[in-house]
Amino acid sequence: MGSIFIIAEAGINHNGDMNVAREMIQKASNAKVDAIKFQSFTAAELASKNYAPDQYEFFKRFELSENDHRMLADECKRIGIEFMSTPFDFEKADMLERLQVDVFKIASCDLTNIPLIKHVAKKKKPMFISTGMGSLDETKAAYNAALDAGCPRAVMLHCTTLYPTPYSEANLLAILEMAEHFGGNVGFSDHTIGNYSCIAAAALGAKVIEKHFALDKSVEGPDIPGSCDYEELADLVNGIRAVEEALGTGIKTAQPSELNMIAIARRSIFSANSIPAGTVISEEMLAFRRPGDGINPSQADEIIGKKAKAEIPADSRLDWDMLE
Repeated sequence: MGSIFIIAEAGINHNGDMNVAREMIQKASNAKVDAIKFQSFTAAELASKNYAPDQYEFFKRFELSENDHRMLADECKRIGIEFMSTPFDFEKADMLERLQVDVFKIASCDLTNIPLIKHVAKKKKPMFISTGMGSLDETKAAYNAALDAGCPRAVMLHCTTLYPTPYSEANLLAILEMAEHFGGNVGFSDHTIGNYSCIAAAALGAKVIEKHFALDKSVEGPDIPGSCDYEELADLVNGIRAVEEALGTGIKTAQPSELNMIAIARRSIFSANSIPAGTVISEEMLAFRRPGDGINPSQADEIIGKKAKAEIPADSRLDWDMLE
């Protein structure tokens, strides 16, 4: 991927309503994100009915069938946006493989679920792995497990698993540390309010940016506080693309558009006062004024000590031919 890959995370913000999910796909496409991502799970595989009954009942409301997934994938293909989903178990990973997804996403809650990571990696597709709640050692273990099992490329997404995440706990500089360990294969999954953190992550080198997305932020839902609506999503895409373009090559040099400004904005060496013929030039006799198409001020030491061949009137732009 040559450019920053932007994911609109639909997650469970569709509330199990396929009409809402389809509208989210259209809006995400209009905002010009690269992909929209859903979540693939069954409540029984995600949470123990005996030990986590509240979670079981909660997630049961948002289950999507394989036919639902196929309809969403077909809608994405029709519109021209990449379909993604996070599998939370082996069977859902296999289902997504049947739907021919191009990239797999692993959620932060499964950073240490090495069996699932290996199962997905064996499908030999790129993987984006969120690292919320994780240490660097746990992140390395997940990364190595993915590559060792056959994943051609794993991008580790810095993340804080808190909805919403306060800026004080976003810890964006961790992106730089992760980039050192994973050869630049880093990204950011954002749960903060607004777009500031994503824009900063882009500037810090994130190759993938994921942001929760909702049609209506007034509805209730665990992901809603850190989600953006359509207008915010479109603004996020524009902001990331602007930052991406503004980052440039990383080589400090004058830009092509600046070259014509050199003569206008820089200075040349002028005579501060009238200099009689034969006078030895001293520092006090020099002034530095626009335009900048004469002798550069950086060469002042080369002029000091030379003699004026003929009288040099005040406010004259000096030329080497005037000196001996």
